[in-house]
Amino acid sequence: MNCVSPLPQWYANNFSMHGLWPAKIDGKTIPVGGKTTPPISEGVFERVEASMDIWWACIDLQWKLRTDFWENEWIKHGQMGLWGQGDTGAESYFLDGIKARQKIDLLQILEKGKIAFNTEYTKKQVVDVLHSSLGVENVYLACSSRGKSYFLRELLICLNKTTHLYISCPPDNSPRGCSGTTFQIPVFH
Repeated sequence: MNCVSPLPQWYANNFSMHGLWPAKIDGKTIPVGGKTTPPISEGVFERVEASMDIWWACIDLQWKLRTDFWENEWIKHGQMGLWGQGDTGAESYFLDGIKARQKIDLLQILEKGKIAFNTEYTKKQVVDVLHSSLGVENVYLACSSRGKSYFLRELLICLNKTTHLYISCPPDNSPRGCSGTTFQIPVFH
C-alpha cells in the first residue's frame, strides 16, 4: 500500500482501520454475492466524515476521494444486510466501525506489552500481548515483505456483531504473508 504523505497527525505512529468485515463462523469474509447498491448520499458522509477522518481515515493513495474508499468498504462488506440497506444501513455500518475503532488503542496495548516499532518480534510474542489485553485466543496478523524482512501490515481482530465485544477469531494457520520467523512493526512518518 502506498500511503498519503504526510500522514494525518494521529496516524503518523499509530494504527489505521481498514475496514469492518462481516465473516462466517469459520472466519472467512462473507462474499459480496453480486448485490448492487445505490450510491450513498452526500448527507450520510456529511454526518459521519468528521469522525471517519479521525477513526477510519483513508490513508491509501489509490483512492482519489476518501468517500470513494468508504463507499467501497460499504459495497464490499457492509451491504450484506447486517446493517440494513440504503443510506440508513450505510450510516449504521460506518458508525459501528467508528465505535469498534474507538474501543481499542492498539499502539497503547503493544507499548504496554513492550512491543516497539522497528524491533523484530515473533508472531507468538505479538499475539500473546493482544491475548493478554483483549482476552481473546486468536487474532490474525498479516505482513508484507521487503527482501528477506517482514513487516506487520494488518492486525485482524474479531468482534461479536451484536455485543461489539472482542471474540477469538477462528483458528487459522494461514501465514498471511508473515512467513518469516520474525517481523517488525514499521514506523511511518
